[in-house]
Amino acid sequence: MVSLPDSLSASDLATILQRLQTLETTVVTLEATVAQLRAENAELRETATKQDAIIRKYQAMLFGKKSEKGTPGPVAPPAEDAHAPVPPLPAETPTVHAPTGQRGQRRGTPGHGRRLYEELPPREVFHDVPEAERRCPTCGEATVPCGTEDATMVEWEVHVRRVIHKRRKYRCACACRGLVLRTAPAPPKLVPKCLLEVSAIANLVVNKFLHGQPINRQLHELALLCGVRFAPGTVVGVQDTVGTLLRPLYDATLLHLRDAAHWHADETRWMQYGDETKHRWWLWLFAATDAAVFVLDPSRSRAVPRRVFGLDDADARHATGTLNCDRWKSYQGLPGIKTSFCWAHVRRDFTDLAKGYPRLLDTWTRAWVDRIGTLYHLTDQRKLDEPGTEAFRQADATLRDHVADLARVREAELVQAPPLLQDARKALVSLRRHWDGLTVFLDDPSVPLDNNEAERLLRTGVVGRKNFYGSGSLSSGTLTECAYTVLLTAAKNSLNPLTYLRAYLDACADNGGKVPDELPRFLPWTASAADRATWTLPPTAA
Repeated sequence: MVSLPDSLSASDLATILQRLQTLETTVVTLEATVAQLRAENAELRETATKQDAIIRKYQAMLFGKKSEKGTPGPVAPPAEDAHAPVPPLPAETPTVHAPTGQRGQRRGTPGHGRRLYEELPPREVFHDVPEAERRCPTCGEATVPCGTEDATMVEWEVHVRRVIHKRRKYRCACACRGLVLRTAPAPPKLVPKCLLEVSAIANLVVNKFLHGQPINRQLHELALLCGVRFAPGTVVGVQDTVGTLLRPLYDATLLHLRDAAHWHADETRWMQYGDETKHRWWLWLFAATDAAVFVLDPSRSRAVPRRVFGLDDADARHATGTLNCDRWKSYQGLPGIKTSFCWAHVRRDFTDLAKGYPRLLDTWTRAWVDRIGTLYHLTDQRKLDEPGTEAFRQADATLRDHVADLARVREAELVQAPPLLQDARKALVSLRRHWDGLTVFLDDPSVPLDNNEAERLLRTGVVGRKNFYGSGSLSSGTLTECAYTVLLTAAKNSLNPLTYLRAYLDACADNGGKVPDELPRFLPWTASAADRATWTLPPTAA
């Protein structure tokens, strides 16, 4: 305590009081400034943490493993105390990674032997012993042949040939003059005045849309292997015709898709350079058990699935059933269609958080990934038993208990103190908001937990987008959705897509370059057993 002198005058006291008031005002101002700076500092720290998380996430996407498959390990049973409050996470948690499993054949396990590829046609090449070594080194007597020692190798050659169609001509040798000249009919052509056979056209289409090879790259490969050079414009014009011919197959596949009771759906961006108003379009996929329909559309709205399922057409067949999809809103709210959301996307929410916040959220995210892994395991266990049996009822009860535990853990973590990070809380809020769609599989065991079927089918389009950048014209876009639909529908029905496409285009050529009259013959679900057996073979064996 500071003592004031006795001789302090009133003016000095007034000055001191004024000074104190000024200091008090300054202190209040500085405290407000410090509080504001602390708030700004906390906000900047939170922003920096989020940006670091985004950077780590995209670094992992760009440079990390492409597969999301986790390391197999023991599956933990459902936690009995899952409804208990979750303790707060430590500020620093070291990242611990499980050892990765060995790839390939394990040492000591029995092998399958060396393949000889006996399904390939053989070409025998004889190698002889030099003539000087074909005598006995002791007496000089000539040796005699005693068989061969065979070694199999596989060669790979591409043969491009000119097919010369020689149409025989006949004239009368008599003096009747009734027949001047008769010529054999011209061979069927898919495109008038086109030099390409159906086999060449089918190869170009399959290589582009099923194998992701751009047309220019295919033509360059032919020039390297065979020395033949085709004009790209000629090939593109032929493919436009193919797109028109495949459209009836596409329409029939779409109608067949609507008759299914369960579908998978997904979409990805697609560049459409033939549209001057909007280059970024969307390639949609809708798949059933035996059909896959691709739709190329400039919109990502709900209008596309409504059109596919016939919900806006009074005369069309309206689809009813269950749709496995991601959480995009365009798949929701479709009349007569129940949406089942994908648990793989939920798992990805937590793995992305682990990539973004490896120190803060690693333990928390690994716990959720393990719970989702247990969910998959219990679902697979339930599929092993027939519905209605006691074993099925027990497996179903265990699965439902685990799902209830997931909900209790979710709610406990949303109200725990101290609260979770904002991004972690968003993942749990999203889990709560989509819970009804995530639990459709409980009452319908035929519904899978994820939408991996659609993502695998759509991967072909993603490869094509990266390799040939999309479609250069609207007619090319028509061929894109038709070719993907026809080829992948054939593959889903265990047909050889190349053999199937060649058979259909041959029928079009025989019909004068038009769609064949017997179109149901070429639909996989109405085709004859003989045709299906032929279309499962490679073209050379069909």
